Amino acid sequence: NQEVTVTYKGQHLPWGVGLYDIERGRMTEAAPFFWQTDTTVATDTWAYKAGLELYTVKEELDQLVDIVSKNGALLLNIAPRGDGIIPEDQEALLRGMGAWLKIHGEAIYKTVPWQVAEEGDVRFTRRGKHLYAHFLGVPDEDLVIANLGTARMGGLTIRAASLLGSDEPVAWDQAEKALTIRLPDNAAGNPLPVVRFELSGQGCINFWPTLTHHPAGYAVEAVGTVVNFSDQPIEDRAGRTYLFEGDAGLGNHVQVNLAPGEEQEVRFEHSDQATYGARASVIPGDQPVVTLRFGFGKTRSPEKHVLLPGLGLQGAWRFKAADEAAFAEVSWDDTT
Repeated sequence: NQEVTVTYKGQHLPWGVGLYDIERGRMTEAAPFFWQTDTTVATDTWAYKAGLELYTVKEELDQLVDIVSKNGALLLNIAPRGDGIIPEDQEALLRGMGAWLKIHGEAIYKTVPWQVAEEGDVRFTRRGKHLYAHFLGVPDEDLVIANLGTARMGGLTIRAASLLGSDEPVAWDQAEKALTIRLPDNAAGNPLPVVRFELSGQGCINFWPTLTHHPAGYAVEAVGTVVNFSDQPIEDRAGRTYLFEGDAGLGNHVQVNLAPGEEQEVRFEHSDQATYGARASVIPGDQPVVTLRFGFGKTRSPEKHVLLPGLGLQGAWRFKAADEAAFAEVSWDDTT
């Protein structure tokens, strides 16, 4: 009794009824839903032929890591001969990927996306209190990663760092604006080195705003994950407040009680039919804007400004947070 799923491409099935599949392609950023890429080991065909040109182990691993960092899965096709035999070069490719996964599998299997999927040649995944940085290229000098500065960690900090498969120390320093890291010399022999960071503290990460259109109006849903990677429990008798721009008295209280090491998804929704509806304002070009605030305890993270491209939408949409300064002059009108 194994779970099965139906995959589909393009608009062949209604949204949400199956696993969305991208043939020989991938998402450009992390998605709030699980998806799949199907591709093959060869550069120009799906089936066997003489002189088949294959991707390298490094190229396949780069693709795998990029896909997983964006909440996807890789379905990899091979091309056996007519008698069913897998050619030696394809077998070597698969064994090469397997050897890497034997050491680095904890950074792939059962992971979830980080707040950002990538920065330069680095891809990110998370599994519990461990954040993984996958290096598609090995820098020969200090590398500065802005998205791992404390200001962008949702209240968390980094406690320790280590290179998977190695006992050599990793030199690193985390500041407010960025983390600076230098990989040990033996990382150069790895086709795709991975650094494991141990996270510490309490915070709220992975904020996903979604707009859903329905016949009577629109609903904006916000999803985040509250995590407790400290040695103290989160005991919240009053309930923490997660709300859209507006009056905290309008509700949207979520009870959060977490023991050390636990995490909990927080989800809430507003509809434009309700008196506390998500506020929208018309700016030049008739593009409505919704401002979301996502707070954790006494520390409120920056507002999330979401640009909604027009009102004639159907299905579920996710929108990337825009630059806060771009909306500084927007005036709100609840009746719009």
